[in-house]
Formats: sequence, C-alpha cells, structure tokens
Amino acid sequence: MQPQLLFFDTGSGPRLVSVDTERTVYGPRTPCPVDPRHILPGAPLTAPSLVLRSPPSDLFVTDGLDRMVTGRVRDIFLEAGITGWEAELVGARYTGARAASLGEPPSLWRLVTTGWGGIAPARSGLRRVEGPCPGCGKQVYRGALDPSRLFDCERWDGSDIFMIWPFPAYVWVTPRVADVVRANNLKGARLLSLADPEARVFAAAAELGVGTWRLSNYMPRDRARELGTPLGIA
Repeated sequence: MQPQLLFFDTGSGPRLVSVDTERTVYGPRTPCPVDPRHILPGAPLTAPSLVLRSPPSDLFVTDGLDRMVTGRVRDIFLEAGITGWEAELVGARYTGARAASLGEPPSLWRLVTTGWGGIAPARSGLRRVEGPCPGCGKQVYRGALDPSRLFDCERWDGSDIFMIWPFPAYVWVTPRVADVVRANNLKGARLLSLADPEARVFAAAAELGVGTWRLSNYMPRDRARELGTPLGIA
C-alpha cells in the first residue's frame, strides 16, 4: 500500500476562514512544570466556532490549523466506510458585506484523525534526540530524512485516514480515500505522493528538528492513551 498526503484548502489572499474569537475559548499558555522553557499551548475549552467570508471549500484548514469538512464530505466518508477519523460539529457564521445575502453556512465538522501509522521507522533516517519531557511530553526528532521511507506497513493499523509520528499535523490516506476524493470531486483537497518533490518538506523540517507534544494533544485522549502509552508518547 502506498499512502498519500491529503492537504486541505488554506485559501488564498485575505484569510477567508478564521476562528471566531468571540465564541471560541482557549486556556492560557502555560510553562512546563519541569522545564519552563517548554511553553504548552492553550487547550481549547470550547468547540471551535468559525467566521466565514465566503462559502467554504469541501475541505479546508482554519487559521488555528483545525481541519474542517462540510457535512457533504462527512456523509460521503460515512457512506464509503472510510475509517480512522472522527468529526465534531462546529459553529459558523458569515461576516462582511455579503453576509446577509449568503444566508446560513453549510454544516461544518472538525476532522480528527484517529488512525495510526506508527512512529517513523529508523530506516527513514529520523530519530528522537530529545525527550519525552516528563512534565509536558515534549520531544524532538531530527535526522537526514528520506520521506519515501516514512510509512511502514507493519506499524500501520489499517485505517484509511491516519497519522505518522512525529508529524501529527499531516493527514495520510489510503488509495481508497484518494479514489473517493476524486470520484466526488471534493473541492479544497490536494493529494500528494511521497515520491513528489514537495514531500521534501519533511526532510527540510527534519534537518532543523521536529518538535511535538503528547499524542493526546492531537487525537482523542482515550485513543491517544491506547496507542501512546506503550510507546511513551501518550
């Protein structure tokens, strides 16, 4: 199986989608109790709510880096039996001069990856050089990374949508998902193979060092505990 990366629309020019700061509440950024140089991001205290300046793409990412899909995409994924994800309904409203004429936004859902592709294998060239910190879980990976060796079928749980550690911000998908995206002409989706030159973004990041927090910062806590506890990254 050759997975692909699924990129979500970020918009162009002025930001078309942003987090509604009047309705979305985040906790304060706090220093790690063990190493105060580690500043933990504020955890969301409410579900995200969005401000839209135009009708959104089928898949898009907010300025808070949440990955969103429309109700149409959610229904398509459910009907196709796509695995490795959960969806959380979010609020949304239009703003700007066109708001009144646009009516109500479509139903929007935050896509959360629950599928697992494991920790990048040693043969990829990536290794952990720091952590995990006992106070906050921060860890840093570095190396001369070969992106084509990031995926290890033996470490993959078989999900259609999954993450590979330590790159939790990227969405990896099976050819089945890629086929569903293309067959339904989903707007805002871009598929990239690991053989594509753009995949070198992973190598560039690895040279500088890739930092992550605990797995529970990126997926539901129970699922993060199930996957991450044996690996020391929960």
